[in-house]
Amino acid sequence: MPSYHITPAHKASAFAIIDPVYSVEHMTPENLQIPGTKFWHYGPGELEAFFLQQMRRHSAEAKLKVGYPGFFKTPSQTAEFRRFFKKGEEIRFKASGTVKIMCGETLLSEFPESNDEHILSAPCDAEYAVHIKAQENDLPALGSENSWDFSYGFGGDPSSDVYPQTVSGKPPHRVELPLVPLQVEKCKSHPDIWDAGKEVLAKIEIESDEKPVLFAGESIEEVLNEKTEDFEQSTELLETAPGHYQSKSLLALRYFRFSGKQPKKIQLNALFTPAQYAGAFAGSPRESRIWMNAAYTLRLCMHRFLIDGIKRDRLPWGGDLAVSLLANAYTVADAEIVRASLKVLTLMAPDHGDVNGIADYTLWVLINHDIYQKYFCDKDFLQSQYSRIHCLTESILRRRDHHGFFARNLAWMFIDWVPEKSDSALQMIFYWALKSAANLAKRVKRYDDAARWNAAAEQVSSIIHELLWDPERGLFKISASTPNLRAFSKHANILAISSGLASAHEASCIVKNLEKNDLPPVGTPYMSAFEAIACGAAGQWTAFQNVLESIWGSMLDLGATSFWEAFNPEEKGPEHLVFYDRPFGRSLCHAWGAGPAFLYPMIQLGIRPVSDGWRRFTVKPMLQVQNASCTVPTPLGQIEVQITHGEITVKAPDGCEQTE
Repeated sequence: MPSYHITPAHKASAFAIIDPVYSVEHMTPENLQIPGTKFWHYGPGELEAFFLQQMRRHSAEAKLKVGYPGFFKTPSQTAEFRRFFKKGEEIRFKASGTVKIMCGETLLSEFPESNDEHILSAPCDAEYAVHIKAQENDLPALGSENSWDFSYGFGGDPSSDVYPQTVSGKPPHRVELPLVPLQVEKCKSHPDIWDAGKEVLAKIEIESDEKPVLFAGESIEEVLNEKTEDFEQSTELLETAPGHYQSKSLLALRYFRFSGKQPKKIQLNALFTPAQYAGAFAGSPRESRIWMNAAYTLRLCMHRFLIDGIKRDRLPWGGDLAVSLLANAYTVADAEIVRASLKVLTLMAPDHGDVNGIADYTLWVLINHDIYQKYFCDKDFLQSQYSRIHCLTESILRRRDHHGFFARNLAWMFIDWVPEKSDSALQMIFYWALKSAANLAKRVKRYDDAARWNAAAEQVSSIIHELLWDPERGLFKISASTPNLRAFSKHANILAISSGLASAHEASCIVKNLEKNDLPPVGTPYMSAFEAIACGAAGQWTAFQNVLESIWGSMLDLGATSFWEAFNPEEKGPEHLVFYDRPFGRSLCHAWGAGPAFLYPMIQLGIRPVSDGWRRFTVKPMLQVQNASCTVPTPLGQIEVQITHGEITVKAPDGCEQTE
């Protein structure tokens, strides 16, 4: 391996310039919450349901070509909060919406919509109820430093969801994500096209004597297209003042242009969640650049939730979260956005069907809960979500067939965007989900649940090995429903390793087959990330590097500043933009493409948590790694790893212990 200069990972990488608001020292823009405070109260899940409703409305307004299956909670415009006060004690709170204060059936006071604090002296020792009614497209919230119960009105008063005070003083649901002004330049190859220099999600403001027509897109080809039926997003301009125009919706773009009279002034304002890169990686210059592109891809897809992509969906999905959660853990370590994503995806499951209407995405949610606890050790959140986790796990167990496979009521089995569907891959995810559920049960001391779910997982593993493992070929077969079919796919086999189902011998056999490259390829970087995990788990450096280089390195060579929804090295030119049978349907910034953000530190450098929250961790680089530097964020502080000519130096915060 060639030697090269390593920039310390905790310093700003030269490649970080692709992120226009990158800072390793300060939050840019200013953090919108005041850490350590508990003030704004909502009904359980109401804030997340409200944000999702907003995002779906914005997707419709932007005319994004997206279907979003599944049932999701509709936020309520009314809320009731209850608390006991002693006689003479002041009832003090803020509210978004009109207010009624009740003591039993007696109305004590009414307040109109106001930003002011409401104050009332309690006339007697009693429980008091604050009724809040929000206006249309708004959400009832109560601002108070006291604890409150939330009442559904039919018995059972759970604790309300509580969020910090905001810098602006607004309730969190009214806080807008900031827009950051960016510089743009004319494209050298097309002087009539403006180039932001990188992928962004932004609004365009212009001054012009007359209203021009705007064209915007992620590629030169897309921005040159004038067929409206091929537009992937609305480029409508609104006149905000005489001679001043603004794009109606946020636009996923790198390039844009105007037809007609050219504007006198142009301003591009990009949307960024205020977040700091708490982690970093520096290997070879190429590896460092791939890592930074992946980290930037993840950052662009952080909007209230970890969303899938900025062009087409802009919405959270249960399976996609498996990659974006891990990328987040090694780059930004934002626990709040993971909690919000997990919560909103499962508010209506399983009573109203699968998560996102997809069978395997229901399974992935259980896996994601387990991964989240491993990296963030959020016991309070787990305790609050355990009843839902229990319901999800029991519901999937009821969907087993006579073999014990997860096979009933599969309205949509996704796995990956490939023509052939490997139902044995679904069983690998099923096994993983059951093991994850058992791990979650142990954490909350529900040992009966843990034992039952572990036993179910081992039964699934036993049946998979009996019916699907082909020792002669060294692979798991493609079909669980017809196990005599001697056909194979990558998906079942890479998931067998990633889930821990495959033995060391089986993993070695599988990776040798992967290196032959005679199996149908996976369809997306989503599954390529798990292929890289599988190769790394088997200790196969060359196979691991080949996956990273053939997918993410190749995208980099094609000029990608963020990573894509799908990539096929065999495609040429504009073929890379085609998806869903649409010429520009492919998203060129997709969170499930952010795999290298965790693959380099987790697999190549072997930096992993052994116990929840990184209290114990390992550093086990692959043998070929001679020079690298990495900073990993943890709830206890940053772990810094420096490898120089094969010598490893580790600095860990108090409370973190390195183990073998």
